[in-house]
Amino acid sequence: MLSYAYFSRESGARVGRVVFPSWAKILTVSAIAVLSIIFLYAVRDMLSPFVWAMIVAYVFNPVVTTFSQKLRVHRFWGVALLYALMAGVVAAAMIYLIPPLRHESRQFWRDLPRLIESLYTYLLGQDTVRIWGVEIASHTLAAELTSALQKMGSSATTYVLPVFFGVLGMATKVLMFLLSLFYFLLEADKIGDFLRKLVPASGRDEILTVSAEIDDVLGRWVRGQLVLILIMSSVTAITLTLLGVRYALILALLTGMLEIFPIIGPVIAGTIACVVALFQTNPFGWSSITYVAVIAAVYFVLRHAEDYFVIPNVIGRIVEFHPLAVLFALFAGGSIAGILGMFIAAPTLAVLKIVLRYLYTKLVEPPTAEVAAEPSNALEEAAELQQEIAHDS
Repeated sequence: MLSYAYFSRESGARVGRVVFPSWAKILTVSAIAVLSIIFLYAVRDMLSPFVWAMIVAYVFNPVVTTFSQKLRVHRFWGVALLYALMAGVVAAAMIYLIPPLRHESRQFWRDLPRLIESLYTYLLGQDTVRIWGVEIASHTLAAELTSALQKMGSSATTYVLPVFFGVLGMATKVLMFLLSLFYFLLEADKIGDFLRKLVPASGRDEILTVSAEIDDVLGRWVRGQLVLILIMSSVTAITLTLLGVRYALILALLTGMLEIFPIIGPVIAGTIACVVALFQTNPFGWSSITYVAVIAAVYFVLRHAEDYFVIPNVIGRIVEFHPLAVLFALFAGGSIAGILGMFIAAPTLAVLKIVLRYLYTKLVEPPTAEVAAEPSNALEEAAELQQEIAHDS
């Protein structure tokens, strides 16, 4: 446990200490907590780069540690090597992934009017739509909606100055993220040691055991999400391409990224793929309903294969909650912190379960004679310090 001694500048003797009673300690901690919450709320708009940097640093800290240990180099060079590998991955993605994505995106924008027109015709069962007593052709409405969407995308050029400052702000956040990530990775060991020293020696082993359980849960969740995104994106891209679904690469990447949102993510991804498949000609000569049913069955099979094979072996059941509790956590996280809140909703729920279980055992645990009889390490430290003070005086 951290302890500080103060000495007189004149005599060099240890000076008397101010000892906080219990109520003063509680009041001090409460005041610090309240002020911290107020401060974080005030700067909430600039917190996202630091929060994402902490998450990414937590993910890649074992990688940096492995690099520095295997290569027997300073941690700085391990971080530098990680950054070099990340830059290589980004460069490879820009070379091999961006061109087909750009092609599919252009194709999607070209086909958007037809897709919207087909959707209206299919849902309404007619070629005209009645709005406030006026009949409008569905293709006309689709063209107007498409034009509006395109104007929304191009209207940013009208406001050059706001766009400039928006891009500048985004670039600043990216730079803050990269710098924060670098220092979090570089100082990870020191940060861990500092946090461990903050825990009182009397309960350090117990607290560190709970922390290790939390670390295990978070580690399995993060590794599992990365594996799930990779597996689902790859398998979906191959399957949709073989089935002749348009925009297969975009849909596959979307499917993989939506895996980070339990329950609702896979449903949204499957729904989007089925809607796209509904309004395209398939290469097998099937009816639209049959084609959509096959796509829905593919997503159904992939989802259950993920539930029964991938998740138990890669992640484990880290969040054993009712689906309604998970949905509530997702929407609560989204309401509080947007996409970031939804992203961390599931692991936060798992961590809360561990913490609340530990607190419950502490609340219902009766005081035992052994605990009362054996002086804690903190009491021993205080007694030794008092003896030193008395000896010095």
